[in-house]
Amino acid sequence: MPTAVPVSNVAEALFAPQTIALIGASGDPAKNTARPLQYLRKHGFKGGVFPINAAREEVLV
Repeated sequence: MPTAVPVSNVAEALFAPQTIALIGASGDPAKNTARPLQYLRKHGFKGGVFPINAAREEVLV
């Protein structure tokens, strides 16, 4: 039987993540889908960021 995850661990994962995957991220800075990556960089997110876009091999902003 799986053990319950403490609520504090769930809250920390949601509000203070160590890694973020950005599904559908764009490499075009003019598109809305590029903004989350720009925002994370601008505001000093220290964790890992994985921009993912099925149509591209690399996503650079």
